[in-house]
Amino acid sequence: MQAFSGAGQEAVVVTLVVARVLIGLLGAPLGSLRNEAKGLAIVTAASMFVEFASKGGTKLRRWQLRRTQAPGILLGSVTLPIVMASRLLQILRMPQHSQAALERARVELWGSLACGCAMLLLLGGLVLWQSDDKDQKQLNNNRDQTDLSVDCKQRGRWGPECCSSVIGIAGPAVILVSELGFTTGTWRIIWCLTHALGCAALFQHLLQAFPGCLSAGEAILVSQGLTLYAGNALIFTLSRITILNGLPEFLMERTGDEIHAIGQALVLGLLLVPVSYKTLLRGLSLKVSNGAVKKGPCMEDVTKVFLFFATVLLVVFLVAPYWLQLVQRLPHHPVLWVLNFVLEEPEARLGLCVYWMLAICLPILALYRMVVKKQVARIMVRKGFHLMVVIMFVPALFFQPDFLRLALSLAFAAFLVIEMIRVWQIPPFGEAVHRFLKAFTDSRDSDLLIVSHFSLLLGCAVPVWLSTSPFMDRPLAPYAGILSLGIGDTMASVIGYNFGSVRLSSSSNKTVEGTIAGIVSMIVACLLLVPVTSTALSAAQFCSLVGACIGAGLVEAYTSQLDNAFVPLIFYALLSL
Repeated sequence: MQAFSGAGQEAVVVTLVVARVLIGLLGAPLGSLRNEAKGLAIVTAASMFVEFASKGGTKLRRWQLRRTQAPGILLGSVTLPIVMASRLLQILRMPQHSQAALERARVELWGSLACGCAMLLLLGGLVLWQSDDKDQKQLNNNRDQTDLSVDCKQRGRWGPECCSSVIGIAGPAVILVSELGFTTGTWRIIWCLTHALGCAALFQHLLQAFPGCLSAGEAILVSQGLTLYAGNALIFTLSRITILNGLPEFLMERTGDEIHAIGQALVLGLLLVPVSYKTLLRGLSLKVSNGAVKKGPCMEDVTKVFLFFATVLLVVFLVAPYWLQLVQRLPHHPVLWVLNFVLEEPEARLGLCVYWMLAICLPILALYRMVVKKQVARIMVRKGFHLMVVIMFVPALFFQPDFLRLALSLAFAAFLVIEMIRVWQIPPFGEAVHRFLKAFTDSRDSDLLIVSHFSLLLGCAVPVWLSTSPFMDRPLAPYAGILSLGIGDTMASVIGYNFGSVRLSSSSNKTVEGTIAGIVSMIVACLLLVPVTSTALSAAQFCSLVGACIGAGLVEAYTSQLDNAFVPLIFYALLSL
């Protein structure tokens, strides 16, 4: 009952957020986005059905999901579509927008909806087919089994799970054809089906690679995000290959500048490191260590250490630069380009680097000491990192937004390498990194995957990355992650933990006092930024701003998912309307 209650509360809040976005889509000039509104409404209704049909996620246990009060299927399925919808509305508001840019934003929205449909039909087929008795039997007999194809082979037939996978690929095509029509061109249909196929495959791979680390909603969000990110890189590549003729105009539209390309190449390249590294180890008949820290170094073999660092260096200095030369045609090696970019304004950018080092090192040493000596509750220590992002990123976003975009991409790449070193216990840093990061974890982290630092960084970075479009007309939107996590979430936790007495529900530790404090603090912070980022707000803009803060605050209060990942995206979408 508590799980159903948690799912119901979260669903109501998310539905209100989607309703606000639907109002924006339906209010577009000449009803030009009605089809997109219908698609978003269909995905919302379907995800709500699957959410409640899963009985709090009990029918999804065969995938070894992280247990939460609500599976988060609704929130995970609609988060990226509403972000894409808000970006589409931004372009449409511009009086002289490019038709190719508008078309590409439209296709990206339909791509996210196609990914959502694939996930919902995959999960829905499993939920509707399995009875409670079969659920328990499957959980006991196949506790470690997460691959649908293997499970079907064991049954000796083409099971409904596999059928739902196929339907999950074909389903978005039905929606796209009915809403867009065949006359819009086969490229859009192919593009969205490709996204659906990739998202479904990536979803199953994530749950197989990281059992018990992600909830259903979080796995859907990550799968959709990576699929769209890779799809954007593919668009980027196709738009630069001049030997291809007959491509639609939206594929040829410029998708980003040099900073965007460098970050994309570095991140996607490093995401290929685990595949390359494990392939090399298998080829040499070596094993890689995963999981918890063991006594003493667990990868003392010099060959393994050499292969890991050689793979990383190969990606950073050869693979990524080659792709960049193909799509961006940089005049220099990317490393030299970054150095030249920093030295274009040496005082401001090098000074900002020094400021960041001080803002990182001094507080982290103090916070780590508090954790080790247990002087302060861990939740309060974790909120210290949230305050750090405000101190670090607000001045940088105001004075050096392009440099901040580049720095966030490099920081995320560094986090990827650090997490690989921790997970695989790469000497001589693996065990020390694990002990340090473990000191700041909570119940959502595990030895297999620590997500806290990733989610905090990405929660602040993604709104900044999304706000580089020339069509951005909402100056507060880039601050969405910084304000929601650094101000709203921090104030909600501090006030709720120390002064809260009225719980939001019997199944939640969050309080009414903390929620109100978080919402009010976000409103105040936004109003303080308005004079330095834009002109005075009209009455309608002020109401929209307050509504965005309330929506983000309620999502943070009622969701049982990883709020660092979802709340900034929700806040960004609402601020962009």
